Amino acid sequence: MKKIFTLLLVASLSLAAIAQNESHKWAVGAGISATDFSGPITKSYFDFDNYKGAGRIFVGRYINPSFNAKLDFTFGKVWYPTITAYPDVVADVYQLKHIYDAGINIEYKFNNGYIFKESAVVAPYIHTGFGFNSIVDYDVNTYVPFGIGLNIRPADWLTINIQSTYKLNIDNSYDYTQHSASLVYNFGKGKKETKTEDTEVSDSDSDGVPDLIDECPFAAGTAEFFGCPDSDGDGLGDSRDNCPQEAGSMDNKGCPMADSDGDGVSDDKDSCPNVKGDKRYAGCPDTDGDGIVDKYDKCPELAGVASNNGCPKDAVEVVTTPTVTTPAVPTTPVVSTPTTPSSPLVGTGAGTNSVFFASGSDLVSATEKKKIDQVLAILEANPNYKVKIKGYTDEAGDEYSNVNLSLRRAQNVWKYMSEKGFNGSRAELYGYGEYFQQSPKLSENRRVDIEIIK
Repeated sequence: MKKIFTLLLVASLSLAAIAQNESHKWAVGAGISATDFSGPITKSYFDFDNYKGAGRIFVGRYINPSFNAKLDFTFGKVWYPTITAYPDVVADVYQLKHIYDAGINIEYKFNNGYIFKESAVVAPYIHTGFGFNSIVDYDVNTYVPFGIGLNIRPADWLTINIQSTYKLNIDNSYDYTQHSASLVYNFGKGKKETKTEDTEVSDSDSDGVPDLIDECPFAAGTAEFFGCPDSDGDGLGDSRDNCPQEAGSMDNKGCPMADSDGDGVSDDKDSCPNVKGDKRYAGCPDTDGDGIVDKYDKCPELAGVASNNGCPKDAVEVVTTPTVTTPAVPTTPVVSTPTTPSSPLVGTGAGTNSVFFASGSDLVSATEKKKIDQVLAILEANPNYKVKIKGYTDEAGDEYSNVNLSLRRAQNVWKYMSEKGFNGSRAELYGYGEYFQQSPKLSENRRVDIEIIK
């Protein structure tokens, strides 16, 4: 047996060894091991007089940057306690016995790219698993191991493994510790690698996004979608799309939204979800086509003006049930008309065409209404101009709630503009939630951008 172990040790020394990783997924190792039954019994560990050398061989498999699997086998002699009647033993009296020990272990590596670099020279790990042992002349026993280990790589061609394990027996036998030192040879077909100017990075699907940050490393995608494809073309990559084969909306995580009235505006964005309306008016109808939706129009079947609550100036107000109360609006907005821009204003998160909100609120403050009045003056002076009203939020709260909040903000800006006499058919509303943030300041992302289009 000693000759066989010596041959294995010499053979492992003659092989070029490199660190086991995603490019070399298999590993074999051989080394020496010392098994100690006296430590757990007497609580006096590392008593080298009770150690007996044995051989250890193992086969390992790389799973991912954080985990390895290992099939471990130990064979040799140990000092085993002299049993009177289990669990009683004769104090300080041990017998020399043969042991055969096999187990399956899972290792958690600290050189996983999060704690230490994968290429670290000194790479610690912890492990656990399940195994069994056979002490010759006694029964076969099962155990659960808990241990720590260290891989040291002084050069690319050499890896030294040191490991210490406590083996907790789960039937009628004794706990013991095992300490070992081994040499490891790693092999296996590596992944395709693309080389950059400074380093080599793995890119399994050749999409230009390194596997380390590619959320779909085996499906070619784009950097925009974090290395994933967008199979349904809805603007969300497959890794973040709950319905990757069916086009949906961002606020519903890529799945289609319900549309109760069938007007093409999903219920979560539809201000009139049970009445078929127009997308331009957030899903509400405008029966008389006067630019004031029926919800706020006291004469929904008779074209009128905003200053008279949607009724003609000379018409007698008709009250319907239910009564919709709207705030009094001046006949003509009191604003100062700025110089007409030579090109459309584009929302950037700052400037007079951005309306800001308090955290979690969709109410337009008096200060921000003055900004809207300035935009209305430009639109009044240029009747051919249209607007896109785009709502945004900061990152507080969940994505679904943020999209709803951003849409309510856009709708409230649109309502204010309509109440001031602006023709709602000249506007399109959008709610982007926390997406497309353009400023590191949270307060500048809680906004509605009014983009003027010629």
